[in-house]
Amino acid sequence: MTIEQELLYPNVENLAHDTIFESYEEHALAEIALRRLLLSNPRTEAFKARITALKELIQHHVKEEESELFSTLEHQLDEKELESLDQRMKERFDEVVAAGYAAVLPEGVGKTSADLSKKLIKAAREKRRRAA
Repeated sequence: MTIEQELLYPNVENLAHDTIFESYEEHALAEIALRRLLLSNPRTEAFKARITALKELIQHHVKEEESELFSTLEHQLDEKELESLDQRMKERFDEVVAAGYAAVLPEGVGKTSADLSKKLIKAAREKRRRAA
């Protein structure tokens, strides 16, 4: 996501404006989902639910990019432009891998209102259990 946001989207935004801005939003949601997943205990129900949601979000995003964005770029950019972009993205990918995922994720966005709601639900369940 970082590489697309840094190199791909800014360079092709004029060719696929609506698709690019939707992609930015999908990346934001995936980033939040990833952060929440990383904060989860793998032994909990929340972990499985979060990994499933993130997987589905990413699959949807990839499907849209492959069917809309990439086909647009293949028709709008010449081979030299595509190769240059590809090379820069590969180089940046190697840098990101070497630095680790945490180096490219901004800080924050660990908890959401969904977390608070789940705490309220859990407290209500506990109260009912004690009353029974």
